[in-house]
Amino acid sequence: MNSTLRTHLRNATGQIHAQLDALVGEFSDLARYKIYLKGLYAFRAPIEWDISSADLPASYGDWRPRMIGLELRQDLEDLLVEAGRPERLAPVIARSESWWAGTLYVLEGSSIGARLLHRRAHALGLSDKHGARHLAAQTSRRDTWPTFLGLIESSTAIDPNIAGEAAQNAFSLALNAFAKEADVCDN
Repeated sequence: MNSTLRTHLRNATGQIHAQLDALVGEFSDLARYKIYLKGLYAFRAPIEWDISSADLPASYGDWRPRMIGLELRQDLEDLLVEAGRPERLAPVIARSESWWAGTLYVLEGSSIGARLLHRRAHALGLSDKHGARHLAAQTSRRDTWPTFLGLIESSTAIDPNIAGEAAQNAFSLALNAFAKEADVCDN
């Protein structure tokens, strides 16, 4: 039953989501924030490239996911951080509505945590015009997440298990990107 799809996705990704949150941490100083930026860029840029060249399910109508790659790049430049070249994703052969639901659940859901991260970035002296543009963009429209949830919960074409696998995969990509950046910076 799709009215419980959000609960299914939250349960399917709870453990890996907690691992990611622990890895991202609180970025209590500018050095940790830069690691966070690099990890987020390494995760988001390939997925956003993939999304920008794909057709979303027709059931999404005019709704589009929030893209923050440009703002991330600007934030990295503001802080004089070399982002490197993110790795392209392996092609996804079957982009079913279920796959989109799970993948976008992770991307769009990150806007909730971005509110807290936005406050933390401001505490470090960053602003919506310098170093924290991506967080400002991510938190600027509060309607995107509930609209997305409404779309996926009203769909009868979504297989919760496939959506769960796609969400776990997206979290895994994020975890790997952040872990790689943290490891590079800690060595």
